[in-house]
This record gives sequence, structure tokens and C-alpha cells, in this order.
Amino acid sequence: MRFFFAGLLVASAILDLVGALLIHHQTRAQVLENLVPEDITLGGRTGVVMSALALLLLAGGVARGKRVAWQFTCIVLLASIGFDLIKDLDIVDAALSA
Repeated sequence: MRFFFAGLLVASAILDLVGALLIHHQTRAQVLENLVPEDITLGGRTGVVMSALALLLLAGGVARGKRVAWQFTCIVLLASIGFDLIKDLDIVDAALSA
């Protein structure tokens, strides 16, 4: 069971990295530009990349059954939801993190 959840964390982290570095939704970006400044959306992209890297690191601890790693993973996933919404109004990635 632990390895299953660790695998899900790795898959989620890889999807977050690909989404933050390669995929750009033009229409969502235009809507988001009207709501918040561009600096905040760039900060959201940075936050998504940092949270994805943290999830990759925490997946090993979750696979070994470490309770602290699981608690930090929950915190990082909550932050990832916020970063996904700030990044590109990416509701699909935010729902996946939830």
C-alpha cells in the first residue's frame, strides 16, 4: 500500500513538472492576467516546480512508511493546489493533487 501511494506521488510530481515547464494555456493566461499581475503567475510556476521536487523527495519516505514524510506530503499537496490555481487556473492539476 505504501508503494502504491509513493508511486502516485511520483506520477503527480512528474505531471506537475511537465505542466509547469512545457504546457501553457493561452486563454487561461489571458483570463488570469486580468485578475492578478504576471509576477504572481510566474511565482506560481516556480511554486509548482518546487512542490513537485519536494514530492519526489518525499515519495521515498512515504514508501518506507515514515509518518513525518506523510505529514509533509499532505502540506506540500495543499500548497501544490494553490500553486496550480495561481499558475494557470489549472483546475485539473489542482483536483489531481487533491
